[in-house]
Amino acid sequence: MRPGDSVTVLDVRDNKLVRTVVAVEDGIVYVSRREEVERAREERREPTCIGFRLSDVVSRTNHK
Repeated sequence: MRPGDSVTVLDVRDNKLVRTVVAVEDGIVYVSRREEVERAREERREPTCIGFRLSDVVSRTNHK
């Protein structure tokens, strides 16, 4: 799993959320909405993101 990959994560209510990987550190996947990642890139800043445990990632798709 690498920055830019799309993943589906489970939130605290077991809702499936499709998000973009920003970083992976110490068993935590930091993700954000695709729109936020693109906006942050345009504004030359780090995107606002939230961390999920690797066990909360239910699927992933490599971004090309």
